[in-house]
Amino acid sequence: MLDDARELVVLAYADELVAEPLALAAFGALFGPGDDATLVIYAPGQGEQLVVARALRALEMAGIPAEAGPDMLVLAVPGGEATEAALAGHVDAVYSRGPVAGPLGAVPRYGMADVAGLRALAAPPPELPSQEGPVVPVVMCVWQRIAFLPATGPRE
Repeated sequence: MLDDARELVVLAYADELVAEPLALAAFGALFGPGDDATLVIYAPGQGEQLVVARALRALEMAGIPAEAGPDMLVLAVPGGEATEAALAGHVDAVYSRGPVAGPLGAVPRYGMADVAGLRALAAPPPELPSQEGPVVPVVMCVWQRIAFLPATGPRE
């Protein structure tokens, strides 16, 4: 069922990620394509193509380019007790905003408030290649353009 998943397997409900793209942004800030972690997007009883399209839209809304985001696997299968019992044996955590019932309720749950705890479950992030020369911090500023209306009346 999750043969292509990496070492750390985190299950999230598709409907929650689509409804709250910030949850996906928080996960994407901690895990990238090089991390040994897979976000399983669980969509019981939904069509795979629809879920993929919705997940890509949520990534876009979260500001994460699809090619630079975390490893993700869409799991659009019939739901139910048997499916969730099988999943509970293969996932390390559930990433959900609320309590989880059924067999998945026995799996540790993390929400947006404690998503950093998922990073602790994973292998350390890959080392960045060393670079020659000094490291220069970059400070970015956002400027807002202000339009002035022309003055009315005569100028002195």
